[in-house]
Formats: sequence, structure tokens, C-alpha cells
Amino acid sequence: MFVRKECHRSGITVNQLIAWCDGKRPVVGDLSLERGCFPLAFYPQIWDIEPVSKKIPPLPVKPLRWVGPSKDELMEFPDPVRKEMGHALHLAQTGDKADSAKPLHGFGGAGVLEIVEDHAGDTYRAVYTVKLAGTVYVLHCFQKKSRKGSETPKQTINLIKQRLRTAIELHEIQKRSEKP
Repeated sequence: MFVRKECHRSGITVNQLIAWCDGKRPVVGDLSLERGCFPLAFYPQIWDIEPVSKKIPPLPVKPLRWVGPSKDELMEFPDPVRKEMGHALHLAQTGDKADSAKPLHGFGGAGVLEIVEDHAGDTYRAVYTVKLAGTVYVLHCFQKKSRKGSETPKQTINLIKQRLRTAIELHEIQKRSEKP
């Protein structure tokens, strides 16, 4: 990189750079400023001396609530699975959706999602809902046992539906207690 090219990119003229260097025209070997061949690293970097003052506000994070023993169920999973599911749940808290999170069939839309993680030949799942405003509720975490397809067993679906009803009740109680 040479002075003329970098000065042109940054909008600084060579004369401004010389004035900034107290009017001295330093020479490296037989190269001079008139020929425009000084390496930019030779000069103090003007843009490096001013601190960045723009502060980036943190993302708003919705609270995470566990329904029933769902947290204990998640804690029984292997460490890599827990970390991936924890990351996916954090994305849900910030309003985003992980690639491994898909809508759970039978719940009408994308209000109830399922995180699917594979580890050592086993499949682990966590089901959560974002359809209750301002809060993410984790409904159920389980290891898929069945080898007959990817369909979630009816007994598990019924348990998730029951915990969703519990989450709705908890959410209503929470809303009532927050109102003055």
C-alpha cells in the first residue's frame, strides 16, 4: 500500500499528511513523497488515534420460564447437546430462531417450536413456545427413543399440550400480578 492510494481512499491529501507530520518530508531510501511510493505504515495512522464512542445497545432478552421438570430433563442431556440447545433458547429469547428449531406439527403455526440435536447416534429434542407475549416457555425436553421415523409419539404430544395449557395459565397469573 502506498501513501497516494491510502490518502485517496481516506480523503486526506498528501499535503495534509505532510502538514500533520510537522512539515517534514521523510525519505526512505531513494523514494520520496513526490513519487507517491511511501508505505502507509511509515506514518502514524490518523484514524487509529480517535476512540470509537458509539455504544451498541444490548439486545432485549425475554425471560425464559421452565414448565414442570423441563429444566431437569435438559440437564440430563450430554454437554454438547445442552450447549447447542442453550444457544438455540437464547436466540429465541432475543427474538431470533436457530437453524435447528422447527415448528412442531399439530400446534397450528410457528408458536410451538422444537429444537432437534443429534449426538452419538441419539436424537434429543426440546420444545418451547414463543406465542405468549414477552416470555419464552420451555415445555418439554426429551431423548427420542423410537427408531420408527421422526414422528413425535402421541403420548409426548399430549404431555406437551398439557404443559402448554399450564404455561398459558402461568402467563395469565404473571400478567395479572404485574398490573397495578
